[in-house]
Amino acid sequence: MLNLDLPVEIQFKGQSFFQGKVRFAKTVIEKTIAERDDYTGIFNTKVMVDIPLAD
Repeated sequence: MLNLDLPVEIQFKGQSFFQGKVRFAKTVIEKTIAERDDYTGIFNTKVMVDIPLAD
């Protein structure tokens, strides 16, 4: 769980891929309800990052 009133940071192997505030999105809520058909596991925001593949 995260406090979305504060900025968040996404890191992988010591490298930062996202820093900032994340906004609630009605579309994300609707999509997770449809996917899970379960109102107890609703997500209200989504952040996607590209992590480069290492050799």
